[in-house]
Amino acid sequence: MKKMGIKRKIGIIMIIMVIIIPILFISYYYLSGSQGKLQLDITNISPTAINNNTSIEMNIEFELKNIGDTWIRIAPFPSELDIWFFFPNGSGPESLPCTIQISQLCDNSAGAPVYHNSDLIYLAPDAKITFHYKQIHVFTITGTYKLVGHYDSEDYADGITIPFWEGDVESNEVFFKVK
Repeated sequence: MKKMGIKRKIGIIMIIMVIIIPILFISYYYLSGSQGKLQLDITNISPTAINNNTSIEMNIEFELKNIGDTWIRIAPFPSELDIWFFFPNGSGPESLPCTIQISQLCDNSAGAPVYHNSDLIYLAPDAKITFHYKQIHVFTITGTYKLVGHYDSEDYADGITIPFWEGDVESNEVFFKVK
């Protein structure tokens, strides 16, 4: 068997590097971004005391934060955010909240949105997105209401071809009173 010359060995190594490095880069790009941890918090709500049968503008601030140690890609926020209003004691089962889907508050005449790779949001570790919800509500039942945010990224992923964070996360519970 013939010995390979040094130039031939270097040539083979270069060819392997030219092939393997782009494959590793592409693999990293497509496989990263789907792992990570998200935290959803309600950071502010006003007013916290409301008179019943009165039109009132609810102001709620949500914060979605990457609490992991890697970059992640997420579906558009807040369009995948639901706000759950749980009725006061005895007036409705806690398992059946009144749900407000943020995507339904937008112009949704074309049906459910189809997202694409360009719609994904990149979140660095410790980065956050804040969303301010403002809507007029009339509460007719007195008592203490519980409010919970729920972010679910699995619904409209048909047009996305690269990995992104899929799952759901619930916020902390916040309470407000209707007198």
